[in-house]
Amino acid sequence: MYNKKPQELEVLGSTNNSLKDTSKIDKKPLHIIALGGAGCNFLRFIYNHGVKAKYTAVSSESGNIPKDSTIEFIHFAPPQKEVMIDRGTFVDKLVSIDMNNRLQMPDAIYKHLASDDKFIIISGLGGYISSFFTEDTANYLSKNGKTFLIICTLPFSFEGERTRYAEDTRKKLSSFDNFKYIEHNSLKEKYGNVGFKAAFQKIDELFLDIVNDYIAE
Repeated sequence: MYNKKPQELEVLGSTNNSLKDTSKIDKKPLHIIALGGAGCNFLRFIYNHGVKAKYTAVSSESGNIPKDSTIEFIHFAPPQKEVMIDRGTFVDKLVSIDMNNRLQMPDAIYKHLASDDKFIIISGLGGYISSFFTEDTANYLSKNGKTFLIICTLPFSFEGERTRYAEDTRKKLSSFDNFKYIEHNSLKEKYGNVGFKAAFQKIDELFLDIVNDYIAE
């Protein structure tokens, strides 16, 4: 198990892209599971860099998963609710995700977690799947004595409710020694006013560094 204390990760300016063969280090297969859209984007970056592992992506949309890849996709549609917004001259009806209606994680995910793999769970906290299922996954893996690492990002402070849900989940996950997180706001402090594309590239590189370090342990 990853024994370092839960902490905010330092944002690195470079990455070591050397790949490790997990079969020489741990007999358990490495299984990387992405929860939510942002997690799937990080997973795709790691997959494209040739890290040898099983890959599973859980999201409401499959658009960010290459069709010709070996990544298994599990579809989950979060519950929705109607929101009425008074525009003054008319009332606008919108549909949004119902974060107050917490559903059970799909059996297809639990089936993967029951295997004798070494897991890396990645997500961008703040959404329905990323917040609730990351917590559920961590609890299941810990209870069943699995070897795992959780890597998450926290949204920018201006992202409203996503920030609140992300922080709630971060507090719950902080009890796990094998939990690492990256705050998006720290990118601005480290690199100044970088654009969104450059910021997420830095996060991709940092995720890859963490994965390679975990494999090497």
